[in-house]
Amino acid sequence: IMALITLSEVKDFLRISSTNQDNEININIIFVSAAIESYCGRTFASGSVTEIHDGGKSSIFVNKLPLNNVSYIAEYSGTEYVKLIASNLPQGERPNTVANTNAVVGVSWDKDTGEVTRFVGSTSGHAPLDVTYPSIFANYDRGVKITYNGGYDTTPSDIKLAAAIWIKILLK
Repeated sequence: IMALITLSEVKDFLRISSTNQDNEININIIFVSAAIESYCGRTFASGSVTEIHDGGKSSIFVNKLPLNNVSYIAEYSGTEYVKLIASNLPQGERPNTVANTNAVVGVSWDKDTGEVTRFVGSTSGHAPLDVTYPSIFANYDRGVKITYNGGYDTTPSDIKLAAAIWIKILLK
């Protein structure tokens, strides 16, 4: 469990300069941090997460927000997960999807919603402009495996304020 607020932040909020209550405040920081994460049903600290989602659609939604980056995507082939190749070729070149049907021409993702969309072209070069674009992930239950970084590097201000107010109440 990540401490959602530091001892010095709590002491600044409460205008406490002595060290007499430091142990009690630290215990309350741990308690309040755990309680807030439990109530919110999530952890706030950023970290690497691997999830498996159902396929059969052009987008999946990851669980740990905000979505900071996507490092790995694979889809189930019927026997194993096959890594999808990201479009990291020089000068905007796209992989030859005729030679590699799993080549991902583009993966877009939204930081706030956690939506990850798979785009695949029918040939190398520009993405196709037709009604089937974007294409769908392989249509298997638990057919998409994704590793990404999600969460906050620093606790959001509103969560810190809630923790500080709760600790203030506990200290009275």
